[in-house]
Amino acid sequence: MLILRCSKCKIPQSSEHFYKRKDRPRGFQSRCKACMATKNKTWWSQNGEKKQAYAQKHYQNHKETINAKTALYAAQHPRQCRAWEAAYRRRHPEIGHAKQARRRAKLKQAAVNDFTALQWVEMQIIHEHKCVYCHKRCKGKLTQDHLTPLSQGGMHTKSNILPACRSCNSRKNNLLPIKPVQPLLL
Repeated sequence: MLILRCSKCKIPQSSEHFYKRKDRPRGFQSRCKACMATKNKTWWSQNGEKKQAYAQKHYQNHKETINAKTALYAAQHPRQCRAWEAAYRRRHPEIGHAKQARRRAKLKQAAVNDFTALQWVEMQIIHEHKCVYCHKRCKGKLTQDHLTPLSQGGMHTKSNILPACRSCNSRKNNLLPIKPVQPLLL
C-alpha cells in the first residue's frame, strides 16, 4: 500500500484515501478525498447558478436518453421509486397541495392557472400563517380561498387567492368574501 501526503492538509495517508488519476505521476489526486469534498462543496455553494445552468443545458441536450433511462429504472425498480416518491411527498406536502389545486382549477376550466407552490408558501409567510378572515394562526393548515370562486369563473392565480382556515373557507363556500379583504392584497 502506498502512503501519500495530501497537498492541502499535509497529512500522510494510505492511497485508499485518494482518488485515482491516471494523468498524475503516482496515479492519484494530489488532495485526499476529505479535502476534495470540502473544496467541491465550497465551489458548488459559490457557483450554484453555474451548476443549475449546466444541468439544464445538459438535460436539454440529452433529454431523450435521460428520460429513457429514468423510465427503464422506474420499470425495473417500482418499489424503490414508489418509496422515494412517497418520502418526497411527505417532505414537501406544499408541492402536492399546489399540484392538486392546479388540477382542480384545470378541471373547473379556470382561465388562468399559474399559481405555484412557491407563491403559496410566500403568501402564507406574508400573512404570518393567519387566516385573512378570522386572523387565527393556522401554520401548515391554511387552505387556498379563491376570492372569485372557480365555479363562478374565477382564476387560479396569485391575485385571486388568499390563505384561509378550513372553517372560514368552508363557510364562504362559493359566495363573495365574508368581509372585505381587498386592502390585504396591496
